[in-house]
Amino acid sequence: MHATEADWRRLGAVAPDRLAPARLAAHWAVQLVAAAADAHLPCAADDSHTNLRWHDEHFALVGNTLGDHLRIGLRMSDLNLLLLGEDGGVDDACGLVGKTLAEGMTWLEGHLERAGLEPAPLRRRDYAMPDHPVAGGAPFPRVDLRALEELGCWFADASLVLEDRAGVDERSTPIAAWPHHFDVGGILFLAPAPGGSRPDAPQIGYGLSPGDHHIAEPYLYVTPWPLRDAALPPLASGRWHLEGFKGAVLPASEFVRSDYEDDHSGEQIARFRGFFDAAIAAAEAMLTAATA
Repeated sequence: MHATEADWRRLGAVAPDRLAPARLAAHWAVQLVAAAADAHLPCAADDSHTNLRWHDEHFALVGNTLGDHLRIGLRMSDLNLLLLGEDGGVDDACGLVGKTLAEGMTWLEGHLERAGLEPAPLRRRDYAMPDHPVAGGAPFPRVDLRALEELGCWFADASLVLEDRAGVDERSTPIAAWPHHFDVGGILFLAPAPGGSRPDAPQIGYGLSPGDHHIAEPYLYVTPWPLRDAALPPLASGRWHLEGFKGAVLPASEFVRSDYEDDHSGEQIARFRGFFDAAIAAAEAMLTAATA
């Protein structure tokens, strides 16, 4: 897949600082997809059994296959859970707005069992999540649909550009979205690790976060590891972030232009690619120098 203007969803229709309520609701909603994977797939040490990928035809983040062909997705435009059948079409859907997390779990359990999977209770993982009333049993709130649409556009466009890059660099892991931090990205492993332990190898994480407690708006990131205490090179776009995590970031408010109508798709694609090209090159140069 190669990102073109025809595929691109223009960003900036909704201001980045208005996306947090939609992002928090979607982050909690995607835990239902992760719970289904936990219940019905062998657990991977890196939690990759719970990861998701962007499916543009459904405007959804979609989990791994359960059983022979069933997949669960979250449609970003309206917070609907989707059950995708053998042909990839939507067999059923459940709107989460007005429902509690427990009610969503019950709906999923019933539909998974009727689809032929072994009965299994769904449980939310106990990892840290951002505070939200849904955690205490409140129903999913009604959120701005335009903000949800904009948030989905960030996931869609990031997936296009990141998959392009991963497809031409054999050092990269596949691009995936992760329910814990709700980001989408991959890792470049630059060299074999001492003792063969891949997590200890020099590496560069790269991707998109829709926002978090570090930066409360979508941002592109490139995170070299290990990052030594050395002079950081200048970046063509974005900046170095050193609090909480260390890496190059390009926040959405610095990416989008103030005049949305004049911020054309081709220019956005070039800026998206340009950030990753320059930041990854800088990160690789630093790691190479540190291990020389």
